Order: sequence, then structure tokens, then C-alpha cells
Amino acid sequence: MAGLTDPETGVPVADRRRARLEMASGDDHARAMAKQAADTAKDMPVEPLGSGSDYSPFLQHLGLETIDFGFGGEGNSNGVYHSRYDTFEHHRQFVDPGFVYDSMLARTIGRAVLLGRRQ
Repeated sequence: MAGLTDPETGVPVADRRRARLEMASGDDHARAMAKQAADTAKDMPVEPLGSGSDYSPFLQHLGLETIDFGFGGEGNSNGVYHSRYDTFEHHRQFVDPGFVYDSMLARTIGRAVLLGRRQ
């Protein structure tokens, strides 16, 4: 998202996302997304949703348009998501101390919603 800077790296969020997509390897779909991400004149590619997450009932049972936003790779939260250790205290202490990425995610989603309303 233009105008939002990653708090850890100081790089624009959109540039960091494009770089992550460009580094992805794998099947033809991943390579096509990497190619699109490399072209800054094009919109950011959106990955397809999987199944089994919190958005599943909205998408698969109600047919509502759905998107999944998130930051990955920051913090030490491996293995606690949706477990008994997935608590506010654990998140505050290990996943996002100071809630830096939580607030950045809120700004990113807010920006996407505002930009989407204009179209």
C-alpha cells in the first residue's frame, strides 16, 4: 500500500510485499504472481484464499466476498495460533511487542477499504 512504511525495515509496505512475491518460487501460479509483482505499473497480485481459516464460513458457506490480510514472518508465534497459548499476553510479549504490526495492519486494511470504495 502506497504511503505506508514497514516499521521494521523502513521500506514501503507495497515494496516489501512485491519483493516477497518476487522471491517466491514454485508452481506456474507462483511464477506468474512474481512476474506481475515485478511490474510496478500493474496492481498488486492477490493470492487465492485457501480453506480452513476464519473466513471460510463467509466465503464457502455464505458466498460473501472475502479477503485475507496479514503480515507474516515477524515475531515468534509459531505453533500457537488457535491453541490454548493463543492469548493476548502471548501476543503482546512474543508476537508483536508494542503492537507495531497490529497497528500497521489496521492502517493497511483501512487504506485498502478506502481505495476500494473509490472504484
